[in-house]
Amino acid sequence: MQPDIFGDILRNLLPTIPSILAYSVGIILALVWMRKAPTAAVIVVISLIGFGLLSLSQPFVFGFVGRMEDRVKWFPIVSLLFRLAYLVVTAGLVCAVFCDRGAPLGDANPYAQQFGNMPPPNNPPFPAPKPFLPQ
Repeated sequence: MQPDIFGDILRNLLPTIPSILAYSVGIILALVWMRKAPTAAVIVVISLIGFGLLSLSQPFVFGFVGRMEDRVKWFPIVSLLFRLAYLVVTAGLVCAVFCDRGAPLGDANPYAQQFGNMPPPNNPPFPAPKPFLPQ
């Protein structure tokens, strides 16, 4: 009896469908936000495409490695390569969080330069809260 390779791959691929849908929604949302944060959106799209490709290719690659004669030698190597690839695309998402941000207040803010690059202590931008307990 011949092994059912297609059935094995399909059984391993079905659990990744929710992840693929989440990556697709993320790509659509990143494309919607492309005008406001173009660099972050491009990095998010690249990272989510990477996640999708890894999720789709993992069942095929591990199904192939599982049928090899010396799979005991190749399984940890392939697993390490997939973990490193997941690390790279996760780092891309983290990088996207911090790009396209404005300059921090400090040297560039002329209002803060008057006070040694610190906001003035007695002039809050909003009214101070009233005391909770009567005095």
